[in-house]
Amino acid sequence: MSANENEYTRVMALYETPDLLHYVQQPENYHESAVIAAIWELEKRGKMSEKARLLLSELLKKQALAEKEIASQEAGNKASDQIDEDLPVLYSTRFVLLFGAFFSVLGGSVLMAINVKKVSKSTTIIPIIAAGLLFSILQELLLVQFKITNTGVVLLTSIAGMYLLDMLFWRKHAVDEQAYIRKSIWPPILVAIALIIPIMYFAYKTGAIAFVE
Repeated sequence: MSANENEYTRVMALYETPDLLHYVQQPENYHESAVIAAIWELEKRGKMSEKARLLLSELLKKQALAEKEIASQEAGNKASDQIDEDLPVLYSTRFVLLFGAFFSVLGGSVLMAINVKKVSKSTTIIPIIAAGLLFSILQELLLVQFKITNTGVVLLTSIAGMYLLDMLFWRKHAVDEQAYIRKSIWPPILVAIALIIPIMYFAYKTGAIAFVE
């Protein structure tokens, strides 16, 4: 299309001049682009009035502003998408701590290691997982040694272990809540449940634990 053409130009070329004048006289009844095309056709025919000229100028400015606003919104959306792409996808700190406390410190250390790797690709994650494994082993040995079966004590020691890992490894990499996208918590929870069920079943079958009937 040339500068003075739009999707209504060919239609307006078929109209009689009196029909085109209706678009100028009652522009509120028609689409803005149709009114503009009608005025352009009147200009070609030498029937351009001052009213039509002023109306054309007003409509073109209005369309230009609308197109500028749309372009601005699209640019803003692209910038927002780019920002989202640049943000790391992490498990929330609270979820990592709770996961380690209720499931296992080793499992919590794995989630923490995943977060650290996302935030700092140059940092090795082996010490984090190794620390979680070591704490889990020491925790189990102490619980067995002192014959501790109280769930509250087990939970408290797991919480202490996760806070220890948090202070040693995560806090130096911690990011603001607004500076990352929260990762879904369901995959690690489902994996943990899938691992716990067969372990509990095996313990029950071997007599290591007994359920109250």
